[in-house]
Amino acid sequence: MKNPTPGKNPFELSSYVDKMPPVIRDLYLDMTIGYTDFGGRTGRARFYRFWIFTVLYLAVLMWISDTATDTVLVFLGLLICGWLYIAVPSAAISVRRLHDANKSALWAWMPQILIFYCLAEFAMMQSYNWFIWAPLGALTAVSFGVMSLPSFPEDNRWGKYSGSGEDK
Repeated sequence: MKNPTPGKNPFELSSYVDKMPPVIRDLYLDMTIGYTDFGGRTGRARFYRFWIFTVLYLAVLMWISDTATDTVLVFLGLLICGWLYIAVPSAAISVRRLHDANKSALWAWMPQILIFYCLAEFAMMQSYNWFIWAPLGALTAVSFGVMSLPSFPEDNRWGKYSGSGEDK
């Protein structure tokens, strides 16, 4: 088989970045290069594409760990490792989205707290405590609402406004 990118390693996915569709390229770059980049701005479209990828990733991981494992401990270990893999990049893109809306980055941690609490409660095999779930769910919904606000139409301390909503 002929190497489609001469001079590059055909086994490294990063050698194919220039040939990827823009949506896949953005997800790949957010997960590999910009996964700890808490500065700058990110538009709504890029934010929601990343969160859709996150939800699908965790759903597939849950399905694989549920069908491939027999013990609860292995199932929870796979889920927690998967969450830890996705936690920092999703927090980083949430912070950049809040910077684009000119809001505090504190709102970015609410979904992470809810996901961690959900996994911890499931790991301890306890029944759902609605006195904790209801406020956490409400705060998560409000934080996603804040992240859905339109971009701040001027330059701010986190970056320049490009007008496209896709600046980073």
